[in-house]
Amino acid sequence: MSGLNLYVLRVKLKYVCQASVDAYGVSCEKLYELDSDIVWKEERRRDGFVVKVSYTVASPHCDKYEDIVNYYNLTIDAVPAKDDHDAFFSILDRVQDICKALTMMINSHNIVCREESQVRVYPDYSTLKIDFQRKCEPTAEEHNGHIEKIKLADNCFIAETVNITSNTSIDVSGFPKFLNIKSHDAKYICNQLYMAMGDEMLASKFFHLAAIIEFVEANYSNLSGAQEIFTKEQRKYTCQLVQSCLRRQKDFEKQKYTETELGAIVNILESGMSKKTDLGRNKKLKNILAQMGLKDIKIGFATYNIDENFCKSVTDCRNRYFHGADSIDKADRQKLNEIVVKLIWLCSGILNYVIQSEQNFNNTEVTEHD
Repeated sequence: MSGLNLYVLRVKLKYVCQASVDAYGVSCEKLYELDSDIVWKEERRRDGFVVKVSYTVASPHCDKYEDIVNYYNLTIDAVPAKDDHDAFFSILDRVQDICKALTMMINSHNIVCREESQVRVYPDYSTLKIDFQRKCEPTAEEHNGHIEKIKLADNCFIAETVNITSNTSIDVSGFPKFLNIKSHDAKYICNQLYMAMGDEMLASKFFHLAAIIEFVEANYSNLSGAQEIFTKEQRKYTCQLVQSCLRRQKDFEKQKYTETELGAIVNILESGMSKKTDLGRNKKLKNILAQMGLKDIKIGFATYNIDENFCKSVTDCRNRYFHGADSIDKADRQKLNEIVVKLIWLCSGILNYVIQSEQNFNNTEVTEHD
């Protein structure tokens, strides 16, 4: 007899939103109401059982407009576990995935609509409820969930006297795209972008976004069009020459290097030579982003070119704050805020490119096997 039970877990997914108007001291609240529930099923394998776990994300039902609150209700039905403690820990990672997917989906909508809001969805486990459902039984039922449409209500309350409401119905077929991220690259970028959303401190937002840029520079350098200045043979010859010179030079008797120290010197030299290319850092970054289809940034009614000057502003800002700026004055804060808004747009585009590349690669593999 199996020791597994099925549980129903309910938890509120709250969201925080930081908009550009916050920087001017204006009270701003943006509410995102789901017009329809998001429902899907996933297989979970546990102790020889295959269970269909149901997920539902829904907005709370409110009679009055003023009662709309900034959270969603998440219900996870038929979670196989030994007890409620086991059930809780078994869904932690998936709940986080759902929060990230909702965050990316809402912010993708904001980017298309040229809004500067930075929403982050997170679980409020103080609201968690776990109920025993029944003993676990195997099932062979198949179910294909389909998400159709969702409606977002953006509400901006200014000075408690002005109420601006905009209702937009959007296709949310992209929700599964963000929910089912597989590759290491996409997961890393999504995690950093997620941490940069919401009411995170401005400097922290920038650090997470700059980490994405550095990741792209390191892992997508093949898109930069840069050529190495030194060939592999030249690097090898130079390193051997320096090592031989240091070993036989009598003037270095008082500063004799051990083999370990010589090895470290050679490694530093080889690494430095291998990184030298015919293009500078800002030019390479601009080329990489262009190859990803990211040539300009559209925010509000403004369009900003992603050129070398923009890349330089990001690099300069990174060098300043990564290497210990003592403080951020008002002017610096305004400049940093402007860069963060642009980087959120840019990093969202990078994430979409990486996810699409992954899907194209997988589709190519399927075609070849067919």
